[in-house]
Amino acid sequence: MKNLFLIFLSILVFFSFFNICEVQNAQRKEPKFYNKIDDIKTVDDIDKLLDSIDKKRFETYIVREKLEVETVACGDLAKEIQAKSWTKADFDNNGYTDILIIGDSGRDSVVLLDNGKNNFIFRNLSQGYFPQCSLPVVVNTENAVLINYYENGKYYKNGSELNPKVLIYKFGDFVEISNSPQTHQIEKIEYKTSGCYGTCPVFELTIDSNKNAIYKPNAFNKKKKGIFKGTIRNFEYDELIGLLNYVDFTNLKDSYAVGWTDDQSSQLIVTYDGGKVKKIDDYGLIGTFGLSRVYKMLFDLRENQSWK
Repeated sequence: MKNLFLIFLSILVFFSFFNICEVQNAQRKEPKFYNKIDDIKTVDDIDKLLDSIDKKRFETYIVREKLEVETVACGDLAKEIQAKSWTKADFDNNGYTDILIIGDSGRDSVVLLDNGKNNFIFRNLSQGYFPQCSLPVVVNTENAVLINYYENGKYYKNGSELNPKVLIYKFGDFVEISNSPQTHQIEKIEYKTSGCYGTCPVFELTIDSNKNAIYKPNAFNKKKKGIFKGTIRNFEYDELIGLLNYVDFTNLKDSYAVGWTDDQSSQLIVTYDGGKVKKIDDYGLIGTFGLSRVYKMLFDLRENQSWK
């Protein structure tokens, strides 16, 4: 009888230990598959990988083993939040290791993501033409890998608190995390852009709830001027609606603007819930991370749909 009790106790201890390990592994979200990022040990390894992905984009990109920044204030912040030159994590939760990199003296932060089998893409975290202090820090939670993002001194100390933007990888890019995604019935989306000091695409796009769309390219688009019609594919339409509700578009500001000139502006008008209207004017197109992703989706529709 004593032997049976000892056997039962041993089995109980084994399964308890197994379950604890499983929970800990789930919380760490360890990658399931091996890739090139797993082999990275030095900044030289990072440089080689960046060159293989986009040599022109990263031709003058500088990564250092020990993070260096340009200003005293940015340096103080980097020490306080323990920012690192690079950090590995699985941001998109697909089982492959990704890597966050702070380069160019703290002005240019990017994330390299593995879509599978060393098929890499990158996403910019630093926004605008003149970022001066772009400091993302990886935060591992039970449900997701997040990024606390500090930029240009806007999220420095407020009293005794640090106030970063908290980003999560969703809808194909990093957006502000939402604790209460909405479920508004979106009836129509209207979007138009202005010109800039350059060749910014100038166009108008309207999409109704049946996915019917009208596209008017005005300048610097692949299509010539005219009026084109089409039906937005289900995947792209559902992603766009899902993102608008996720970022809670109704509670965003009515106007955003960068602090420089000669940039592009846009206007987003969303009709929802029986005729309510939300209008967002954005000079610079980087009002929020979520809005930037919305704009990118709308820009992409010019080329990834069938227009007649």
